Parts: sequence; C-alpha cells; structure tokens
Amino acid sequence: MDGLLKQLVAEFARRRPVVAEEQRDEAAHTAGKLRDFYYPKQRAYYTSKAKRRATSKTRRAGATTGGCREFIARAIEHAGWRGTYVTTTKREARERAWTSDTKSGLLDILREFGTAVDHPSVECILIGGVRADIHDQAMTINFSNGSRIDLFGADDERALRKQRGLAKHVYWIDEAQDFRWLERFYDAVIMAALADYDGECWLSGTPGRDCAGMFYEATKDTEDDGPRLVGWETHTIAVVDNPYFGRVVGGSENGWLCYYVVDNVGERTGPFASYFEAEAAATKVRWDRSAGAALKAKGWKGDEPDFIREWLGRWVREDARYVYPVHACNPYDLLYAPPRKAFNPFKPIHDRFASHPDWYDFKRAIADLPKMKKFNKRRQWMYAIGVDFGYHPDPFALVVWAFAHDTQDVYELFSWKATRVHTDDQGAYMKLVWDSLDNVVVFVGDPAGKQDDFEMWKTRMNLPLDEANKRGKNTLEEFLADDIRRGRVHLRTGSPLHDEMKHLIYLPTKPGKTREVAKHRRSGDGLVHGDHCCDAARYSYEALSHYLSKLPDSAPDPGTPEALEAEAEAFEQKLDNAEKIRAERLAQGDEEYLDSIADYDY
Repeated sequence: MDGLLKQLVAEFARRRPVVAEEQRDEAAHTAGKLRDFYYPKQRAYYTSKAKRRATSKTRRAGATTGGCREFIARAIEHAGWRGTYVTTTKREARERAWTSDTKSGLLDILREFGTAVDHPSVECILIGGVRADIHDQAMTINFSNGSRIDLFGADDERALRKQRGLAKHVYWIDEAQDFRWLERFYDAVIMAALADYDGECWLSGTPGRDCAGMFYEATKDTEDDGPRLVGWETHTIAVVDNPYFGRVVGGSENGWLCYYVVDNVGERTGPFASYFEAEAAATKVRWDRSAGAALKAKGWKGDEPDFIREWLGRWVREDARYVYPVHACNPYDLLYAPPRKAFNPFKPIHDRFASHPDWYDFKRAIADLPKMKKFNKRRQWMYAIGVDFGYHPDPFALVVWAFAHDTQDVYELFSWKATRVHTDDQGAYMKLVWDSLDNVVVFVGDPAGKQDDFEMWKTRMNLPLDEANKRGKNTLEEFLADDIRRGRVHLRTGSPLHDEMKHLIYLPTKPGKTREVAKHRRSGDGLVHGDHCCDAARYSYEALSHYLSKLPDSAPDPGTPEALEAEAEAFEQKLDNAEKIRAERLAQGDEEYLDSIADYDY
C-alpha cells in the first residue's frame, strides 16, 4: 500500500507542471482574445508601462470597456493580482463597470468569454482556466488563482475606510473629473496601496467645467495652460477613434480585392481600392455617427464648450462664467513674482498668532516691482490697501496694490487671509502693513457689521481707514476684469488673490438679473476658495483708479537739473516718512519694532 501511494504521489508531481503550464497557456490565450478588442489608442493606454497615467475620454469611446477587459485579463494571467475600480457613487460603479446597457461591464465580459459553473450560493464562471466567484451585492470578484477585483463608489464611506492598508496592483479612478477630493485620496490611500507591488494608478474621465484639480493638471492642454502634472503619462481616447462606429473590412468587387467601411448599425460604405482610402472614409463615418450626429441633434456649431468637452475630450474654459479672466491671460504677462514670506513679527504675542502663517517680507516684495525701463531705476511707488473684514467662517482678508504715475499697470504687492482673527489682531495686522509701507494713498475697507470696530481702528490705532464703495459691484468687477484682460494687472503666482481669481465664477442667472458670485462653491479640487481677497482687491482697485486716469508729463532726462531736483525731493520725502514712523513707534516704546526695521533702506 505504501508503495502504491508513493507511485501516485510521484505521478501527481510529474503531471502538475504540465497542468499548470496548460492553465497558463489557456489564461494567456483568453487574455489575448480580450485584448483583441482594443483599437490603437486603447492599447497604448491599457498596455502602457507607465505607473501613473491619465486619459481624457469622450462619450462612447469605449474607455471603460477597455479597462474592464484589461482587469479580467490581468486577473486570470497573474495569480494573486489585485485591482480596484472607483467612481463617484456606488450606483455609478454598478452601472458603468459591473453590468451595463452596452454589455461591456465586468460581468458582461465574464459571461461572454467564460462558461457558467454550478454553485449553490454564488454565480461562478470559468474563464481562461480560472474560476471566478461573483459576489453581486459587494461588487467583488474572487478568482481561484488568488486574484481579486473589487468596485466601490466614493459615496460609500464604509468601503472607503476598508481600502486603507490594502495592497493593490492597479487603482483605477473613473470619472476622475468629478472627484472633489482626488488629490487627498491619492496621497492618503492610493500611494500606500500601490507601494507593495509598485502598482499602477489609472485616472480616466471626461473634461469637466472646472479647470482645476489633480485630473485637470494631469490631462490639460499644455500649449494653453502650462506644463502638466509631473510624473503622469497623458492619453486621449476619443469616440472618433472607436472602430465600433466605423471599421474597415476586406471584400471583393467583380473579383477584385477591395475594402468597405461598416458602421455601428451594419451599413456599408464603399468599395475602396486601398486600405488607406477606406480608413480615411472610416474616420468620416465615425465622426458622422457619433460627434457629428450630436452636433446635428443639438443644433451646435462646434465651438460650444459642452461639445468640446464631451465629444472631443478637451478642456475648455467658459470665460463668461469666470468673474476674472486670469485663465485667458498669458501667464508670463499676468504673473510677475512669487509671494514673499518672512519671519513672524508678532513675537510678543506669539501664542495668539501661533496658528497663523508666516508674515510677509515687504522689502523683498517691493524689490520685485519692475524698474523704469527708460532710466533703469526704481519707480516712485504708491500703495493701495483694501480690507475685507470677517471672523468665521468668512475670513479676514488684506490686499495691497502697488502703482506709479509713469505707468497704468498695477501690481499685487501682497494678499493674505485667515479665519478666527480677533478684532485686536485684525487691527495689529493692518497697523503692521501700514507701518511697512512709505507711500500709502488708499486705505479702504468694508465696515458692514463692524462699524464700531472700524471707528476704533481709526482713532486708537491712527489708521486712515475709508469706507469702501460697494455700489455697483458687478460694474466694478467688470472694470477690474477688463484691466486684467488688457494686461494692466499683474499678480503673484499662487497668492491667495491669484488662487481666488482662478476659481471664482458667477451663479447661473436669468437675463436682466444681477449676477451673483458663487463664493461658497466647491471647485474641482474639492476646496471652497471664496471671494474675500477678491473683495478687498476690488475695494482698493476702485479707489486707486482715479490715480491712473491720467499720466503725468514724462519724467525729466537723467542728469538734468530737473531730474536731480525730483530725486532730492523724493529722497527728502522718504526721510520725512521714515522719521515720522520712527517717532510714532518710539513714543509708544516699541523697541522691538525699531530693531526689526533697522535694515530697511529709507
């Protein structure tokens, strides 16, 4: 008996590698059949070696179908493979990638290419020599080789929590344009999940209305909007490339070899003498049956933003929706310098300001301002300070513009905002800004709800605050927007003001109604950017506008008596301003302040 058992074990060991090899061959053969579906742009995306890749897709491009086929192919080819599909809601995940009307979901593909196996409790399908156990309610597929595919929606918090700590080979985020928290989810969950297997992250989606967020940065038009997100390979999968709507097939006509184009309903176009002629005709057929049909049905001309996004797969900005057209500006003209951070000047009250960001280096910020081209020397800059008062949830915001008599261009010197800033601290911030600048000619704020504080700041802190003009808000917004469009306004890259202007849009309104700003709206990056720096900027910009209405006579030639006299007067004025500030602070006994400004050039 022992001898017979040994013979059986030996025979099993001999046959096992053969069985395993046959199973691998069958899995590879089935995976190849699944991938035969791909057209070139699908194949380039799903078989890419890039670990991080993103594709903008159009309607009916077959992008989700291709991804589902790739998931199944990898699950049966590689034992222990793990893939996760995520979209905005659990319902969307079921309708898009589990089963679909077009029979292109995971279950549809398994049923088409596999064979049903009897099981008392779950649906089982044998595909590529591997058994797939389907758990419909959980939207999970467990394979007999240890592989696993799971789907979930971003609205399922319990499913989201379960994703933490799980190792994955592929994380696929579909409809990525609708994920408000994509970057945070990528940083907190996906990067860790992919670390064990050096896995892949796929982002796919149709360009959205908001040109913001991680998916936009990975797939945007580099010619118009600057470089894409570093480390991501970008693709486009468009319906006009999908052979489902028009494919080339071989045929014969009067005994001669020829080619035809067959569309999605089986109609033939042709014959064509060469494959290249047929492919050119197929391109037109695909257009007519998809994007072209949409144009006719909607009565569009082709430049509508919805058409460009959904049928061409390109990002497009609807400038009419944006309050300030910073997206339409050449960034090299609009942006001139970064924000300038400095040490925290509030050392005596450090605890009260511990949660606030570092303050500003006004000396470096002023040095960023352009010199006079004709004389290559610093302009006689003047400053306009605008303030929007708030506490929580609305922040306290400050903006400073720099302008000069010899130019109509205006430069953002400084912008900042913070919540939960108490009344005394707001006054301290305003006082610091006022004391840091020599030639402030505009200092305005909105006293609404803070009339008592407004008067206190004027009397106790000797701040020359004026009430901002809030009448005709839309007109003032258009006035500032027009100057931005003309290239007269220059911002600091990534400043709070620049950030708000990039995201601020108008709410939909009926014709003839006053347009309202969507200040509490979440943008494509999942954040509420608000409009408080914009308000502060608008108050001060409107007040300084009359200084720019007429330029003075041209400056005298350098070296002339007139030029020397003007320089002397300007220098004397600076000395007077500096002495006035020092005298005020000395009278208050503020020795630390005097030490902090000792290095400033007056």
